[in-house]
Amino acid sequence: MGCPMLEKFLITLYFVVPANHNIFQFGIVTHEIGHALGFYHTQSRYDRDDYVDIEFSNISPDMQYNFAKRTPLTEYHFGQKYDYGSVMQYNACSFPGC
Repeated sequence: MGCPMLEKFLITLYFVVPANHNIFQFGIVTHEIGHALGFYHTQSRYDRDDYVDIEFSNISPDMQYNFAKRTPLTEYHFGQKYDYGSVMQYNACSFPGC
């Protein structure tokens, strides 16, 4: 019997991380572990527009779903301030077009 969360994590790394990236980079591994633990992308917070501007014209249309905002019913940030340096926050040039 395997560990379903570990299997999900490894499958996510295999399919999500581009081939030209080292999947064992600390930031990537930490980010994917965050997903396995149930964390969402920081830029998907329902209040993100109070902190950042998303330039959708700089994001490939097939990747824009990564920036869909959650609602207060589907995301709770425990009253924490927006963390620009979070491992769950994409950087300014995460996707093609930047």
